[in-house]
Amino acid sequence: MGNFFKLTMEVKTLVEEHERFRASLNAIRSHDDTDSRCDELELDFEVVGLPQHRLIPVRNIEPITIYISNTEALPIVTVREDFPIVPHLNVHEDNVHKSLCYSDLGYHEIRHKLNGRFLLTCIENWFRKTSMNQLHRPDQPLEPFFPYVNNVIVWNGQLGKPYFDKYIVEDRDFGRLMYQSSDGNYFAVFSLYVPPDYSNLIHNMPQTLLELLRSFKNRDTIRAWLADLFTIVQDPQIYYSYFRQERNKLLACKVLINLVIPKQRVRGAEIETFDLRSFVIDNSLKDILTDYGFCLNGSRIGLSKHPGGNGASIAITPFNVHLAQSKRECRWANQVDEADEEKNFSLVGVGAIGSHILNNCLRSGYGKWTIIDHDYFWPHNIVRHVLTSNDIGYSKVESLEKVANHIQSDSDLVAIASDVFGKDNSVSMALSQSDIILDASASIAVERYLALDVQSDARRISCFLNPQGTATIMLLESADRSARLDLLEMQYYRELLKNEKYSDHMSLPETMIYSGTCRSISSRISQDNVSLSAALCCKAIKLHTSTADGKILIWTHVSDYVEKESFMAEKWITCECDGWEVELSLSLLNEMQTDRRSALPNETGGVLIGAYDIARKRVYVVCQVKAPEDSISSPTSFIRGCANLPERLEYIYMTTLDNLTYIGEWHSHPSANTQKSMDDKKLHKAIVDYNRENCLPGCMMILGTDTFSIFIDE
Repeated sequence: MGNFFKLTMEVKTLVEEHERFRASLNAIRSHDDTDSRCDELELDFEVVGLPQHRLIPVRNIEPITIYISNTEALPIVTVREDFPIVPHLNVHEDNVHKSLCYSDLGYHEIRHKLNGRFLLTCIENWFRKTSMNQLHRPDQPLEPFFPYVNNVIVWNGQLGKPYFDKYIVEDRDFGRLMYQSSDGNYFAVFSLYVPPDYSNLIHNMPQTLLELLRSFKNRDTIRAWLADLFTIVQDPQIYYSYFRQERNKLLACKVLINLVIPKQRVRGAEIETFDLRSFVIDNSLKDILTDYGFCLNGSRIGLSKHPGGNGASIAITPFNVHLAQSKRECRWANQVDEADEEKNFSLVGVGAIGSHILNNCLRSGYGKWTIIDHDYFWPHNIVRHVLTSNDIGYSKVESLEKVANHIQSDSDLVAIASDVFGKDNSVSMALSQSDIILDASASIAVERYLALDVQSDARRISCFLNPQGTATIMLLESADRSARLDLLEMQYYRELLKNEKYSDHMSLPETMIYSGTCRSISSRISQDNVSLSAALCCKAIKLHTSTADGKILIWTHVSDYVEKESFMAEKWITCECDGWEVELSLSLLNEMQTDRRSALPNETGGVLIGAYDIARKRVYVVCQVKAPEDSISSPTSFIRGCANLPERLEYIYMTTLDNLTYIGEWHSHPSANTQKSMDDKKLHKAIVDYNRENCLPGCMMILGTDTFSIFIDE
């Protein structure tokens, strides 16, 4: 209350005491309602500093009314009714009152300096600059064509030919909200393009259809629209092709006119921007035709003997337009390249990280998406998923399809509620037609299946969190798929073993049971980390898919920051051995060859570490444990020692969560000969016998001069 009375008194004092304002106070009216108290000051305001030659007819003394409210709002300053329409002059909905837009900032931004002197100075500056048409700066956006209104329509931006649609109009705190809905009332929707005009002015708000059509100078556009209207209704074939409704339903519905108003900064200049505004006519289409002098007799339309008012009696309701977000608007707002919109993604797995990746990409208009998952949404999923309790018990992909439609008005997302391992043709077709297959399943089985069994030229990407959710991992295939997901997976384990900082990378988190089965287990992982991981993956996908290289990316979440490591994909050698397909790391082979040369003329060797894919009869030879210190070497033999070997193997199993294991042994021959000697045969049998306890084959590798041999036996 103190600031309210202080500002009022300051203005009165300045007006009364300072000659430069030389104004008279005609009336002060205060209301008793302290919650909305307002002082109204009617003044004859002397504008100091007006130029002699003025572009706008501003008078030396202008009558104004200042409304100083007790609410948190800027004082309103109104001018005479015949004041010319100029930039930064608000024309109110009654088309009578006009108020100054004297500040670019709102009340809260300037309240710290809002006093009587500041307010009157702002008013004076407004008049003085307006007189020279300099109030609107060249870098400011153009003024709206029509005044702002409280009503809002959420419009999909569809323009062109008329159409028939259902809309709902709801009363809200800010005014009325109008939006498309299958439960709404029918509207005949027309688009009206008006001719370009100097549009840095706020025009009077039309109250009738006649006033709306007279708001624009070019009458040809108006006549064309009316002619289209009559033609559509008169010709059954035309209106049915547009509206697909019986004519009686069409004639009985309300009318929505969407206006597209091109604006110029100065007359004759290029179009700088467009205003969109919608007007609702509560009268029926038949009422409009009748008012314009047309009569309907059965299927015929003719001119009435008693022409109507040409829209003068047809009331209209204006709506500000909020465009429903299309993919194009999403891309523009998120600075996404138009070319990225054409990439076809198949997302396999829409759990925690998958749903957040999808959410980010949809909101940025990035890519065309097919999502594949057969799972349902349950209460425990809420803690780390984009879906809500409204989706409990429904298919994840089908619920996310609805989310996509809510985000984008033209969403083309395809949801397939099927198991990726199943026989659903829609799954195989989607994967085969993809540019990129994104695995967010957090499943090794799915990753291997996508890498090895799915027939598609699509590049594969796998995104997942480590078990505790403290790190984000991305496996990115090379564009030519020479670096496959399964090979990148093996290299990822190798990188974990090479750096001790990853020793607890695979540590298991605390878990919780959410249902009554042994598989109903969920981990305790921070939603913050899930959101962060999804954001990191989205950025990496957009960045790295523009290059051809295969990569491994690891982001470690450290308190309030992230550490990133990137590894280029290594090369692998593929060979067949006794019905098994062996994938041998080239870096491991080079490492073993270096060890062999260093040991010459003696033999050397070590323990082979890798992984088996029993179902596909595939062996991955990933890394080694070098010869222990107690190993015995000679030019004709190598006996591998055991010093610290159990501890080293245990570290490997723990660090890789048993994804890497002992698969066999290797040793070198000083010559080029890589065939098994009698001792080698005994060694291989011992390896086979040892691995047979785990129902795994035994692998032995012999290195010679620039060559090698691999032996596998079950």
